[in-house]
Amino acid sequence: MRHETDIPAQQTQTQKKIWVSRPDENSRRTESAQPPSPRRPKNSCRLTKQDRLRYRSEFQRVSREAKRWVGQRLCIDCRKGSSALKLGITAPRKYGSAPERSRFKRLIREVFRLHRAHLPQSWEILVMPRQRAKGASFFDIEAEFYLFLNTHAQ
Repeated sequence: MRHETDIPAQQTQTQKKIWVSRPDENSRRTESAQPPSPRRPKNSCRLTKQDRLRYRSEFQRVSREAKRWVGQRLCIDCRKGSSALKLGITAPRKYGSAPERSRFKRLIREVFRLHRAHLPQSWEILVMPRQRAKGASFFDIEAEFYLFLNTHAQ
């Protein structure tokens, strides 16, 4: 049994734990979390600013001055522009939920990347979904875009 007389006057200081971070460590990430995803390669096929219709005025000009092609799943406005080939995608809330709109945009961007070499360099293209595009596969969308390409290629 210990009494107060047996307790030393000076307390021994406990050593602080020295923590050295690892190069890939994230302090907010739990141990069970998945590792970070690998970065996208620098030569990826992203659409740059020059490849996209970016401003409202550009979208309005294309929809006002373009020829419209309407298919089962896509509605495409195509205008001969003075600059490089540009793509614009419009998926309004009326089309569906955010995941449905995002899926449509991803599909169109991928089709555009695949067929970019076959398109004239001076076109401005605006793509809008129709309700039938919701359940469509990538190949359905690609086939319809290819049909548009064949009817409008010069």
